[in-house]
Amino acid sequence: MKCAEDMFQEMKGNNVPISQITYHVLMNIYGKSKDVNGAVKVEELLRSMDHTDQFKPSEFSYNICMDAYARRGDHRKATSLLEEMISLTDQGNREFQPTIHSFASVVNALAKSGDADAVPRAEAIVQKVEELDYVSSNSILYNSLIDCLVKSRHRDNAAQAEEVLLRMEDMNRSGNSNVRPNSYAYSMVLTACARSKEPGAAERANRIMLRMEQLFKDGNSDVVANSRCYSAVITAWARSNSPDAVDHAFTLIDRMEKNGRDGSPHSKPDAHCYNACIHAIAKSQQRGKARKCREVLLRMSAAKDDGFHEAAPNLITYSTILNGE
Repeated sequence: MKCAEDMFQEMKGNNVPISQITYHVLMNIYGKSKDVNGAVKVEELLRSMDHTDQFKPSEFSYNICMDAYARRGDHRKATSLLEEMISLTDQGNREFQPTIHSFASVVNALAKSGDADAVPRAEAIVQKVEELDYVSSNSILYNSLIDCLVKSRHRDNAAQAEEVLLRMEDMNRSGNSNVRPNSYAYSMVLTACARSKEPGAAERANRIMLRMEQLFKDGNSDVVANSRCYSAVITAWARSNSPDAVDHAFTLIDRMEKNGRDGSPHSKPDAHCYNACIHAIAKSQQRGKARKCREVLLRMSAAKDDGFHEAAPNLITYSTILNGE
């Protein structure tokens, strides 16, 4: 970063022509750096850009600055820049017209902020997009909203995340090809279910998983259940205190192992999935827990011996088994 700063000053000192690209390169360096004041430095460059045709700021300049603040979770500064862009656009300055990336950047900042009001603010940003005629929603924006919900501390965040997912599905069915939920969107909602203390969170996760598998059967190749998805559902069952949690965990492990045998694009179980199953057994009140845990351990070792090294038992595996005995 110091080298880039020195070069920039040298160019100015030697009267070397500086372009908008020069500013953008340095702004990106500051924005992506680990410097706590990086975003402030980006905005200083933004404000110092000459308003001539040669290198006046553009919506791209503002987006770089918003991204810099978003990386640091400063949603207030990111929101302020977005509002400035909207105001400039309303005044007829179309070169500052915000893109969908601009709005998603602010929602990302809200997701990282951890503020209590992050979710309603993010929902207001999404609503603003729906009201404007020069920008259209896409999956990135809605994924950012789901991410914000997942990271929130709201008691019903899993239910809210699923509602956003269902909204995306409805929009896509209605012909909006830009809003098409993919594996990432589903995995985030499943993660919310796994972390949730809501009654019925495990049932919700199981329902979403079944929907993913059906969507793939129906021809949606964007929805493939990876190990993170299955692991989240198993974890949701483990934390549910349901008397059937272990049975559901084994059902999912069986299904994943069948995926491997059948060559299915859906994931076969890795160590995270097996460990989640062991966790479900350890938390249960069933008899013969030690035997069932060892059964999972044998299945992990067999998968490893077959060449699937991602299933190899690890420290968490043995620790969970010991704690459950």
